[in-house]
Amino acid sequence: MKAFGITCGILVLLTIIGGFLIYNVVKTQLKNPNSPVSIGIKAGLTVTQGVAIQQGIVKYKTENGNYPANLAALTPKYVPMSMMHSSFDKSTDPNHISWQYIRPTASSDPKSPMLKLPVTIDGETRTITINIDGSTVNNTQGGYDQTPKGGFGQ
Repeated sequence: MKAFGITCGILVLLTIIGGFLIYNVVKTQLKNPNSPVSIGIKAGLTVTQGVAIQQGIVKYKTENGNYPANLAALTPKYVPMSMMHSSFDKSTDPNHISWQYIRPTASSDPKSPMLKLPVTIDGETRTITINIDGSTVNNTQGGYDQTPKGGFGQ
């Protein structure tokens, strides 16, 4: 059978070769921790960690009537310690809390920052911000990313 003058066997062969090339390019990018692919994945995971911390803070407030004094108050009941440490952090201590916590007040705007994480990429420091309402600002790629209220999967 022919499609566009090319036999199906040749199309299958070209598809396999193309898939192999794409796989090798992506594999090479993932091996390099400073590649755009690796940084993008790491930034996405870090934002997910931040949203999980934000949701833990909200649950803490719901159960206790106020915001926690610090992020350590969330572990281990609301957020596992492993979520508090970012892969962007240079500290090798797994119990080190990477995120900066800005404790909200009763009058805080829901779009106010609650969590911040400075990250350095290519010598430039940028900040991942999680707002009180769970929306995020992720400028690790130099852009602005606003997630829906409640964070991911809501």
